[in-house]
Amino acid sequence: MGTVWDLISLGCIIVGLATGGFVLYVLIQMLVEEITDWLQRRHRRRIARIEMELDAKSEQLRRTILAIAQQLAAERDDASQRMAQAAQLTSRQSTSSPRRGVPFGSAVANSTTTISGQRSRAGDL
Repeated sequence: MGTVWDLISLGCIIVGLATGGFVLYVLIQMLVEEITDWLQRRHRRRIARIEMELDAKSEQLRRTILAIAQQLAAERDDASQRMAQAAQLTSRQSTSSPRRGVPFGSAVANSTTTISGQRSRAGDL
């Protein structure tokens, strides 16, 4: 009868070790899953933070580009207005004051008749 009790106790030890091993395996499996989930959440948070930073930089660049575009448009309008004013001033000056002197090389200076009505070359004047 001693051997029966030895076999029963040996069986209980084996079952206990198997149960303990299974429980240990389940705990390790749960720990690994928790760590894996935590790492994935951390990775997703990091990606979300980087995307937010990129969105903020993109918005900042968009605002900067729009400000530069507005500044260029204002400068274009200012330059256009100044050119129009210069054109008006030039047209007023050309219509209001007759030419006093004839610059050398102009069509009048290159004419082939002199004041006396004789034909001559422009270089002879």
